[in-house]
Amino acid sequence: MSADPRLVPDAQVLDEVTYVEAAELAYNGAKVLHPRTLAPLAEKKIPVWSKNSFAPEKAGTKIVPQIAGGGMGARAVTSMKNVALVSLEPASPELNGVQVMARSLDAIARANVEILVISSSSYRQNFCFLVRTEELAPTLHALESTLALELAHGYLNPIHVDNNVGLLAAVGEGMQGKPGLAGRIFTAISRVHVNIIAIAQGASELTIAVVVRRDGLEKAVQAVHAECGLGQRPPVPVFPFTSKDTGVPKPKRRPIP
Repeated sequence: MSADPRLVPDAQVLDEVTYVEAAELAYNGAKVLHPRTLAPLAEKKIPVWSKNSFAPEKAGTKIVPQIAGGGMGARAVTSMKNVALVSLEPASPELNGVQVMARSLDAIARANVEILVISSSSYRQNFCFLVRTEELAPTLHALESTLALELAHGYLNPIHVDNNVGLLAAVGEGMQGKPGLAGRIFTAISRVHVNIIAIAQGASELTIAVVVRRDGLEKAVQAVHAECGLGQRPPVPVFPFTSKDTGVPKPKRRPIP
């Protein structure tokens, strides 16, 4: 669907998505097929139908290699709540932040932890990344073991963990090369008074991921979904009264209090 209907009442079933879009949606929290499940199917270009188990007679969403036209923007908006944001920042200019990042990511990979989002700053060479809550403990153990010397001598600030966050991701191949789309998404989020903590976008321009406070996640998802025009269109209003002279429908007038 274009969003979780529990968060967005006007979310609609998507007729088609590509393999890449389906994988990105699943990776960022959508309850669909696992990304690795799609790999052998995509290799053979075998179409897949994702259906509602409570309504199997309905067409559902077809997962295909490509969609004609590619779309004009985001295909769907997805979100995750059970996540934690981990931040690392050098306390001393003598510490190479790039090397800290490289060693940290290597330690996390060896711990078999999946990083959902990563964002960095070039000035202080600090960085933060998002992991699932259930993988936070092995993440911290890996970092504390690998960076024990830097932490003990104060070259690295204490590892900071923020559990009060959520992830929002706008996904769609139609987002590629669309100037102003990211700005519209960020503006839509700020319009509902939700602060953006971290932002990530890959070179493919397929996904824009945003980390926000957990209590503002639902509002942010609704705002982005509406801004991208993904909701069901409202019905055309019908006016029951007609002008005797012209036959042109006349709207009801609200009485003046």
